[in-house]
Amino acid sequence: MTATDTQAIAAKREANDHEQDDTPWFVKAWIGLGAWITTMFGIGTGLALMHLLDLRDYGWPIAILGLASLVGGLVIGPGKASIFREQASLLLCLSGQGLAAAGAVIGIENGLGALPVCLAVTALLVAKHPSAALAFLSTIMTGIAAAVALEELQAPYGFDVLMVLTIVAGGWAMLSQRDKPVRIAAAASLLLMVPAGALMLSVDGGQLNDLVIQYGRAEPFAGWPTKLAWMGMAWLALARMKPALTQQQLWSVMAAVFALMILGPLTTAAALGLMILAYVVVSRGLLIIAALLEVVAIARFYYSLDQTLLVKSVILAVIGVIALIAWFDLFAKPRAVERASLDPMRPAAIGALVGLALVGVVATQAVTSREHVIATGKTVLLPLAPIDPRSIIQGDYMTLLLQQDILPPQDIEPRIGSIELDIDADGVVLARSEQASNGAVNLDRARGAVDRITLRYHPQRGGFGRGGRVEYGIDSFFFQEGLAPLYQTGRFAVLKVAEDGSAVLIGLANENKQLITPN
Repeated sequence: MTATDTQAIAAKREANDHEQDDTPWFVKAWIGLGAWITTMFGIGTGLALMHLLDLRDYGWPIAILGLASLVGGLVIGPGKASIFREQASLLLCLSGQGLAAAGAVIGIENGLGALPVCLAVTALLVAKHPSAALAFLSTIMTGIAAAVALEELQAPYGFDVLMVLTIVAGGWAMLSQRDKPVRIAAAASLLLMVPAGALMLSVDGGQLNDLVIQYGRAEPFAGWPTKLAWMGMAWLALARMKPALTQQQLWSVMAAVFALMILGPLTTAAALGLMILAYVVVSRGLLIIAALLEVVAIARFYYSLDQTLLVKSVILAVIGVIALIAWFDLFAKPRAVERASLDPMRPAAIGALVGLALVGVVATQAVTSREHVIATGKTVLLPLAPIDPRSIIQGDYMTLLLQQDILPPQDIEPRIGSIELDIDADGVVLARSEQASNGAVNLDRARGAVDRITLRYHPQRGGFGRGGRVEYGIDSFFFQEGLAPLYQTGRFAVLKVAEDGSAVLIGLANENKQLITPN
């Protein structure tokens, strides 16, 4: 091939890049979802390799190898006339994508250290290798591999946060692409991922699906299926409005999406999602409703959130900053360009109304689920270890040390588990046996037991069930300033426990098993 032919090919590619983009906005949104799945499942591919080859102690070397493979693919492939080079580039980029991200996940204990690696991978692929084949193969191959990895590997805490961050990066990168074949290929592969994912979920008898459902109910971070849905709504609106938004506004939306995905329980996330939609569709009323819903959600569950007071303060500060930025950018500056870009039907506003209805459903479910446990759950008294009702930062705040929160490490399930506890006639949990088996912890019947309850747990944060300690989501107790001496007499945590093992802490009881109440 002559130099003239090479220049002609390059000129044709440049012309294709700048051709008028008439792809419908909803197609772009689906393609963006495909890019998120590609980035998320790329991590799963590397994690599967780490698990199968038992290479957990070699995370960073493998991450560096993956980056080297990726860079090599970018050097030899894009813009070259040789078909061999193009295909070799695809292979190197595809393998490097998964290895670099997964190696970084393993290199840092909780997985968050992979963030810069994932961002670098996404930036390199989008900036240097706009290949439809790469988009297609990445989504299909890494998607199937990740379905296996999530079932077999049982990733440590922090992996879900990492998924969120890389999903944001991948979605933004794909929506910014000018190459139409890349977007179309990603959309096609996304459609094929539907039957592929259903097949992988059915292979193991539905255990993976059960894991997602259970995990999504128990952890603030783990409601990611619902949060992904909210994020998808935000990106749908963003794809519709993208030409009308400035770079500053786009970055503001990205920051809001980031906050939506990692902060608070589902009700808080839903309110933040509504706030994003209000910003995108330029609706003052919707923004006010979102802010009110956020206040209601935080007021309702503030003291039962499984977070420290410092973290809660940061959450409130971030929410306030997002609201102020959105309000100023929406209503303190002219919005003629954005409003003019909307057609008379304003379909994005219709989507926002649908989102508002979904917010109501989510918020109502969050409130009624706790009230149902309190109204119908069995009253249980869980013995406490020595407790300290003082904290320098948090004031009168009590961390509850439970006598039944240490299990044999080999019996702790990595994400969500359940333990069966014997109770006596007064509802007091009795000392447990050390005998355990796979799955739920099965206990020998303790002396004096008249009934048995199931209590759900997750491994203590900051490690993979490190030290054998678990959390039941009832490990913090807040009370009014000045009541520390009263609650220091507490010897039992008083719980309401539902049949599925979920529990709500309603107070403390003294040595006489009487609920402690201020006069």
